[in-house]
This record gives sequence, C-alpha cells and structure tokens, in this order.
Amino acid sequence: MGSRVLELLGSEAAAVAGLVVVVALALYWFLRGAPLGQSAEQERDAEAPPARYRDRMAAATTLGVLGIALGAYVALRFGVPQSIAVFAIAFGVLLLTMRSNRPHRHASPSLRRMARFADATMTGALLAGVLIVGNVLAFTYGGRPIDLSLDRSYSLEALTITQLEGLEEPVTFTVFFGDGEFGQVDRVRQLLQLYKDEAPDRVTIEYLNAFGEPDRARDLADRVPGLALTEGGGVLVSYGEGDEVRHIIVRNADMFAAELPQDPGSGVVAETSFLGEAALTTALIRLKQGEQPIVAFTTGHGEPSIDAMDPRRPGLGQLRARLESVGMKVVAFNPAGQVPEGASVVVVGAPEETIGPEVVARLRGFSDTGGRLLVIQGNRTPSGLEAWLSEWGVGIGEGRVVDPAFNFRGRPDWPLVAIEPGPSNHPIVAPLERLTVLMPRPAPIGAKSGAEMPGALLVTPLLRTGRDSFVESTPEAGPPERDAEADLPGPIVVAAAVADRPSPRDREAEPNPRLVLISSPEAADNPIVASTGVANLDLVVNAVGWLQDRPDLVSIAPRTYTARVLKAGPNLRAKLVLLPTLLSVSVLIGLGMATYMARRE
Repeated sequence: MGSRVLELLGSEAAAVAGLVVVVALALYWFLRGAPLGQSAEQERDAEAPPARYRDRMAAATTLGVLGIALGAYVALRFGVPQSIAVFAIAFGVLLLTMRSNRPHRHASPSLRRMARFADATMTGALLAGVLIVGNVLAFTYGGRPIDLSLDRSYSLEALTITQLEGLEEPVTFTVFFGDGEFGQVDRVRQLLQLYKDEAPDRVTIEYLNAFGEPDRARDLADRVPGLALTEGGGVLVSYGEGDEVRHIIVRNADMFAAELPQDPGSGVVAETSFLGEAALTTALIRLKQGEQPIVAFTTGHGEPSIDAMDPRRPGLGQLRARLESVGMKVVAFNPAGQVPEGASVVVVGAPEETIGPEVVARLRGFSDTGGRLLVIQGNRTPSGLEAWLSEWGVGIGEGRVVDPAFNFRGRPDWPLVAIEPGPSNHPIVAPLERLTVLMPRPAPIGAKSGAEMPGALLVTPLLRTGRDSFVESTPEAGPPERDAEADLPGPIVVAAAVADRPSPRDREAEPNPRLVLISSPEAADNPIVASTGVANLDLVVNAVGWLQDRPDLVSIAPRTYTARVLKAGPNLRAKLVLLPTLLSVSVLIGLGMATYMARRE
C-alpha cells in the first residue's frame, strides 16, 4: 500500500495537481486581498457589495484563470480538439464574472481588480492563441519559410531541392557520433531536417551513438565495412530498400573545415566552413545514378591484397573500404587478361614482381583509350613500368630519399611530408593543407616540367620532402650520411600528377587527368593508413577521385560561420558597464517620478 501511495505521489498527475492547488491559493489570496480562512477588510463605499459576494467572485475568477491554464496543458498533452471544451468553460466563467462585477467597479476596488485581471488574462490567452494558430497554419500551409540569416542556414540550394523532389526510392540518413564531435551533430541535424522537410515521405533520419548502442553499431558496421574505419563520426547515406540498398559514408571531416584568421589583430577567432550540404547532396546524386564508378586493382605480381582488412598486417583492405564508402566499386583483376569493362581507374598497387612487356602494353592501351592510372611503386625492385613512366614525365630515379630532420619515429628513410597551404596546390592535396603524409622508403621522382615535357602533358608535383632531405645514392653503405657531391639535395618530389595540357585557345578548359604516381610502395598499406595523425588514406582517395574527374562540390557553396571577439581596453570596458547601468537607473527614476506625479494629480 505504501509503495503504491509513493508511486502515485511521484506521478505527473500528482505534480500537476499540487501545482494547481498552490497557484489557486496564491491567486485567490491576490484577488480577495486576504488568505483563505481570514476575513477580508470591509470596503468604505456604502454601495460596495458584501464580503461574501466578493469571495464568490474571487473564487470564480480563480477558477476561470486556472481553467485557461488547464486548457493549455490539455492542448499540449492531448491535442487541441480535446482542449476546446475546457477553454470554452473557462472563458464563459470569466465573462460571467466580468459582467457581474461591472455594476460595482466604481464602488469596490477589489471587484475592479478582479475584472481587470480577468480581462487581461483573456486578452493574453486570445493573443497567444491567435499567434499559435497563425504559426501553425503558416508552417503547415505557408510553403517554404523566408531565410533572413546571413549565411542562409535555413535554406537549401536549388540543386539539393531538385534532387530531393526527384527521389524515386527512400533515403535514410544515419548520423553516427564520433568521440568529441557532439557539438557538430546539431548543425548536421538542422541540415538533415531541411532535407526531410522537402521530402517527408522519402527521407528518414536516424541517430546512432556507438558508445551507447554498441550492438547496433556493430551490426551496422558488418553491413557497411567502411563505417568502422570512419574516425570522428559522420553520416551514412542509404538509398533504396532491402538487398538493393546502396551506401555512401560522408565523414565529419568532409563537412566541416576550420580556418584560422590571417590577421591576429582582428576580432575574428576562427572561420568554419560547413560543407555538409555539398557533401550530402553529392552522395545522394551518386546513389541515384546507380552506376558506381569502377576502380580496378591489379593482381598477379605480388601486390598486397584488397581483401586484407587487418590494420596490423600488409594489405589494401583499408583503402578498398574507404573507396567503397564513398560510392565506388572496387574489383581486382590480373592485367594478363582484359581490364574489367567500365573501369574508370586502374590502380597498380606496389607490385613486388616485374610486370612483363605484354602487361605494360595492355595498360598502355587502356590509357590510350582514355583510362586513368594510379601507380604506387618505388625502386626497391624493378617494376617493368620505369620506361613507360618516363614517357609520362615522371620517371622513378635511383637511390633512397631520407630526411634526418622530419621523419617517423627516428627513421630517416620514412620521411614525413607536410602539405603547406598555398593557392597553387593541386586539387588532390588542396583539401589536405596543414596535414602530414607518411612516405615509407620513397623513391625520387624526376618530374619533368616546362620545356622538358611534350606539349600535350602537364606534370604537377604533389608531395615534396623537407629542405633537410636528400637522395642517398649509396643506401647500402649503412646509416644515411649526406655526400655533398653525389647526393641530390631536397626538397625531393615523391608524388606527382599528370594531365593533358588544355588548349591555350580555351582559357576555361581544365586539364584532363591521366596518371598519378606515388613513389612509396607502402604509402597505402594498412598499417600506414591506420597510423594516427597522417593523411595517407585521404591522399590516395583524393587521387582516385581526381582521376575519375567527378567534382564533388558542384553548384553548392560552403556556408561560412565567423566567430568574433570584442577586444576592449579598460576605458571601453568601463563604459560598457557604466552606460547601461546609468541608463537603467535613470529610466527607473523617471518612471517613479511620472507615477508619483500622476497619483498626486
């Protein structure tokens, strides 16, 4: 029995009832002029009604006001239709009390106070009702809201709206949280709500906290392997139903880009560009197109397996999972046969055996018919591609590149390459500015440029080692030691891109991607791309994306948020404190004097 009583007292109904009793007693005290159980003072005017009548009017006014509050609670809790009867009774009681008190408003100050209070309560309730109903009607039938924000935070671009209106299959956006990224979830949630408002019947939004829902996170990771490799959280875009559903993962790093202010003396703390709409709409377009771009990895010459997923063991499984997470189809093939039909990019990933002339000829034929290639190859073993790569203007040189100053854990032949900001950065490395790439045992690339290159090709270095690096011409001699006469000084090119040079007559033409060479055979290996603090995986994925010539951010500009700080000296701070204080005091004194003069008259 006692437990049931405690449960009843702790329920929502008991809390509401207790609050109603307290408010009723306080309001009755205010209207009557005396608490319950104590007689009210007699009014001086002879025409004033007796105290018993005033008590009844105070009780009726209290019931009417509480009825309006009760109607609002019923409307919020159970719906507007259920609250209409409560509102009608409450307004009827207040109207009757006002009508009954009108003849006595001059003789009785307490009845006059009750009438004014009832009038103000009904006016406020009616005004609130009109505003609420107006807003509901506007949001329901008023069409798209007007966005007056500076960065248009509550609007979608025409391209996004067109894609959402043309959805033929359901889309599910699953927001999964990363450690420490909860502050970005609100911005993504706001954007996704705009997507859902445009297509409420086709768009579904779900949220997944991997820390609070480990079983659900594990099940989703089994169905989408790239999900487990996505650090920092993001959005999983799923298009379709059943076994035909297709997925693309959009990382938080692809949606948010922070930039420090160039002028330290300005009031700008930081500028954050939100690329979420561009990234999500691009993913949606790729899923709607249905045809996934095919990336083919060569096999049969000692290349690491694309099925090896263990980050502690050699393999390209991590790279495959990332490529699949951005909507690409990854296949493996032996170049002794035909290149898979529809393949847009062929990846020659660190072969340990020499590739024969027939295979090189087949790769050449693929390239001559418009195919693009990504070659990840060093100079520790002959690959058979050296002469062909020299024709592209990116020949692999002899010796090993070492950097005694900037390397990985004291290993000079594992140099780290910092990507410095600059307006001339290639599209592959431009998104990776201020990041670092690890290049284990890279070979020097003799990147030709200018007059050295055939007029049809344009070679662009992607990665250069530091100024303290050099090419050691005799790596077998032991620890690296600089020979000023024989060793080539840094910076050394260790990654380069080749494109068809656009015609000088067409100034708007863009270079046509053809080939990317990365001279570190382990640059895309599982243990390397899984290392903390390096951007190897992003580099290789960006290279594949550039070779496919598919711009991701078409027609959608980033939304920029600027955080500013007001730098005020002691004098300005004093003014900011004193001025509002003096104004407030002056206003209060003025209102007091005006009230005194009005009452005196």
